[in-house]
Amino acid sequence: MSGRRFGQSTCDSNSSNSRIVKCGHNIPAKSYVSGTELNPGRGFYCCPYWKEPSKNCLFWRWVDQRNDEEETPSSNVIVADDEDIRMKYASMEIHVTSLKESLKLAEEKAERRKHAKKCLFDDLVSIREENTRLVGELKLANARFLFVLFLFVGLLVGIAIAGLK
Repeated sequence: MSGRRFGQSTCDSNSSNSRIVKCGHNIPAKSYVSGTELNPGRGFYCCPYWKEPSKNCLFWRWVDQRNDEEETPSSNVIVADDEDIRMKYASMEIHVTSLKESLKLAEEKAERRKHAKKCLFDDLVSIREENTRLVGELKLANARFLFVLFLFVGLLVGIAIAGLK
């Protein structure tokens, strides 16, 4: 499949049994297992940055897929197109999964904000009720003070008038 539109890969052979698949960033690709109906349990590699669209090199390959070097010129074009479609589908599945995770996080954040807003509203209602209660107590205390003040002034006036007689 030359002319691949997704990220290119390389393999290191540090030993005869060890092959490390690398993505377009020349770092080891992550391996996953497909959970789709089309390819249940099939292993695949993809760029470790697949969740970060700005960094994702779009490398993606089935574990059992042959490397470009191992492919023969007589490879069937239809099979290559089918693999290309499968790769695109799997890449889209990964992107959809990432979008679903982002949506879930956004919904959780919105729910937390909604809860915080409700708590703040409840606090505001409590503060208003407390304020109304305190204003009522202050008015009552003020009325009592004025009553006592007028009684005291009346008493002083009464004493002053009695002292003048």
